[in-house]
Amino acid sequence: MAAPVRRMLVSVRRGRMWAVLVDSVKSQFSAFQSSIPHNAKQLHTHSRLWAKPELQEQASRTPEYIPQRKAKNPLKKVGLAWAIGFPSGILLFLLAKREVDKKRLDQLKVRQRMKEANLGEYDRPRFNKTT
Repeated sequence: MAAPVRRMLVSVRRGRMWAVLVDSVKSQFSAFQSSIPHNAKQLHTHSRLWAKPELQEQASRTPEYIPQRKAKNPLKKVGLAWAIGFPSGILLFLLAKREVDKKRLDQLKVRQRMKEANLGEYDRPRFNKTT
């Protein structure tokens, strides 16, 4: 036991910590394998089906849920609402903006006409100043 410990300490001093860990795990695993009888090794090398038959019997006794029809997606309605609502909202916004721009243009034209009408001298007698 002293020789492996000594080799481990020398490797740690040289900066090979990973090699030390791998060597120690290998040595522990080989010691563990040699203590297991040959029959037990063969038993556990087979598939999981042979390893624990008691659990399978218990699992087969419990009723298993088998759905009769395909489940509905609860978010499908939300997705449909977005698919309809988002583009229609954009279209409504663009149509409203177009109407507002038309009204603004009409109002601008009316203001320009009013400004032009107020320019110059008044020719009518009712606007003349009385003395």
